Amino acid sequence: MVICGMTVFASKLKGIGFIFYWLACAGFTGLAALVAVVEMLVIRRQSRALQKELLKETLSALEKEED
Repeated sequence: MVICGMTVFASKLKGIGFIFYWLACAGFTGLAALVAVVEMLVIRRQSRALQKELLKETLSALEKEED
């Protein structure tokens, strides 16, 4: 969108259209950043849960070996 806005649409974007176009670009960029942060948080939560599960399984396996 940025490349098209600077080249193809440069002559067509005047006045309020210019503002709306660049606000849309900024909005999509912000939305992409928000999705990336949410995805990172979800992956962290899943990773933490898997680590806890692995630790529990390892400890229980060690306890069974001792018996």
